[in-house]
Parts: sequence; structure tokens; C-alpha cells
Amino acid sequence: MAAAAAAADAGRQIVLLSPPDAAGTLGPAVFLSMVEAAQKAYPAVKVEAMLDCGSSPGFAAAALRHGHTAIRYDGPAIDAIQDIAGQIGASVQRERPPSIDLGDVEADGDDLGEACRDWLHDG
Repeated sequence: MAAAAAAADAGRQIVLLSPPDAAGTLGPAVFLSMVEAAQKAYPAVKVEAMLDCGSSPGFAAAALRHGHTAIRYDGPAIDAIQDIAGQIGASVQRERPPSIDLGDVEADGDDLGEACRDWLHDG
């Protein structure tokens, strides 16, 4: 929620990027519900999401079936996954975009809100 709050304060849109391989650990439904909760809490902020599916075509397909419109996938079935995504208007990126790792911020004991505001200002 810190990222959505910072985006609301800054009047910016955000992309919530899952941790690496989160499709297999968190799951598509859980990540989607987290994103929906952020959107509900901050309705003025345009919140987009990108679920990292690693190299698993099964996780990538599951993410698309659950309604994810943007995934990161770098596996061997890239053509098939891109075809499925294209049929539903979703996008597939092979590389992780630049992002701030809020897990690292929290582990360092830094303020999440301040880190998000700095990222939105500088990133």
C-alpha cells in the first residue's frame, strides 16, 4: 500500500511489479487481489500490475487465465505465451523493468513511504 499511497500523493500512476518468480510462490490470484486492494484503497491512482512468472509456461498461462494483463516471462514457450496474451489483450515482457524492491527497503529498516516517494520522484 505504501507505493499506492506515494503515487496518490504525487498524482502519479504506478506499476506494481511482483518479486521474481512470484507466480510460483505467491500465485496469480493472491497477487491480483493485492493489486485490487491497492486500487480500491486509492481509487484516484491508476494502478497496473506485472506478475513475474519466471521461466514457467504453466505459471505464465495461469496468470493470464486469472486476468493478469501484464506478465514477465522468459521461458522456452515464449511464442505460445505471447500468442495467448495477444488473444486477450495482455502483454509479455522478457526482462524485468527497473523497480524498487520494497522487501529490501523494509529489511533495511527504511521508511517504505519515503522510499516510494523518492522512487517516484527519481525513478
